[in-house]
Amino acid sequence: MFYLRKAARHELMVPPSAFGKDLKNRVKQYVSDEVGGTYISGYGFVVAVVDVVAVADNEASEDGTYTRAVARGVIDNDTGCAIYDASYTAIMFRPFVGEVLEGIVAEVLSWGLQVEVGPVRIAIFSVAMPGHKYDAARNIWRLDEDEYSDQETTIVRLRVINMREDENGLYVMGSLEGESLGRVR
Repeated sequence: MFYLRKAARHELMVPPSAFGKDLKNRVKQYVSDEVGGTYISGYGFVVAVVDVVAVADNEASEDGTYTRAVARGVIDNDTGCAIYDASYTAIMFRPFVGEVLEGIVAEVLSWGLQVEVGPVRIAIFSVAMPGHKYDAARNIWRLDEDEYSDQETTIVRLRVINMREDENGLYVMGSLEGESLGRVR
């Protein structure tokens, strides 16, 4: 599921070479480059940064909003970089248990499939693929006329059945069991 997350925080070091008239846009670009595509525990993957607000004193104004101007950064004496505490709004992606998603078969293995859904890789074990048979000679999974291969673009519809999150990232398991699930094309 995609959703908009407001007021996420990120500490940013801007090198002296970026100082100048266009500092506001450069701060936004640095935040986008540093957090885009990363996984934030409990929230999901940052798909895109929509807006960036740099905050000097780590405090919101009385009405709870942040100023839209780039605030003053603190100079790091060792590097000469300016350190900004930036608040940003981002489009996030995080699958939920029970959600139906479409993805591309990334890898065919003897124990099942690895399917990529955006930045997430979902494991589908053979027990969650009823009726499917593995053909070791061709390295494909098959159900009647449907073949699942990583040699061509195979799109599948799956249901998320389990998720686990730890310090290394997000682990997702899926299933092809159910009506309208399986190979799309």
